Amino acid sequence: MKKMTTSMKRKKKRKTTTGSSRLLRVFLSTLVISVLAVSAKDKKTQQSEPQAVIAGTVFNTSGFALGGAEVLVVAEPKESKEMKTTANDRGEFAVRVPAVPKKYRIDVKIKGFQPQTKDVTIEGEQRKELNFLLEAAK
Repeated sequence: MKKMTTSMKRKKKRKTTTGSSRLLRVFLSTLVISVLAVSAKDKKTQQSEPQAVIAGTVFNTSGFALGGAEVLVVAEPKESKEMKTTANDRGEFAVRVPAVPKKYRIDVKIKGFQPQTKDVTIEGEQRKELNFLLEAAK
């Protein structure tokens, strides 16, 4: 076997120290990036505009929830893009809109039922609840 010389020992020791330093640098870099990301998210949340919620539930005439109903929310007059969502298994839906005075049209439809439309006016930070009772298609 080869005997380890002093220079070989130093080289080996440097490699170990370098590996530990590299690991420490990676850890610290990850920590700094995480802190900056959380800070940016908090600032964005604080600076975001106030919001209102248009929520509701879709039922059939028997009183059972209609999960999977398509919900379309359109600002009146139509000046921004439409917002779409789908009612969950319990027939519930919710859409966030800017908390400014505005009128919205909500269209609900699902295959096998007649579509229904309702209007709602948002006046500020509030939650508007709507119930839709869809009749079977004829």
